[in-house]
Amino acid sequence: MVSYPLSQSQICYGGDIPRSYYSSECDRATDSVNATHVTISRGSKHLVDVEVMKPSSVISWEFKTEDHDIGFGLYFKGQLDPTISMSIDEMDEMIAMKRWECSRVPEDGQFVAELTGTYVACFDNTHSWVRAKKLMYVVDVLDPVKLEEEDKETVGSVAYSQTSV
Repeated sequence: MVSYPLSQSQICYGGDIPRSYYSSECDRATDSVNATHVTISRGSKHLVDVEVMKPSSVISWEFKTEDHDIGFGLYFKGQLDPTISMSIDEMDEMIAMKRWECSRVPEDGQFVAELTGTYVACFDNTHSWVRAKKLMYVVDVLDPVKLEEEDKETVGSVAYSQTSV
């Protein structure tokens, strides 16, 4: 038999949630004017080429859909001529394709690009037979910048500066 507490003094209800924790008031990249807005048709993909000029640069992303889920993966095309077309299957997979439920809270992440060349961020809606997805995304490349000697506390420290794609 389960016994339930009969006194409210035994139950901690928590309290009010601070307004700063509300997602509608958070400073998110997908809410900014810099975000790209696209509609991905049912059964299709949207590819974003990301040029990395310096080794150890960081590719960062944030994305959100208006409703439902979307697939996301990161691929390496290489140092080919940008006019050459390649399918995703011919590229090296850096981050495996995974479906994300990101209609309420944006998904974000980073990847350290050890090689220079063209990376491809793939937003995948091929799993959907019926619905097109409205997507908002930001993809940036953060270039590695060596810190000034007086700012270094350890040998080989690296900071990152932002450049938009």
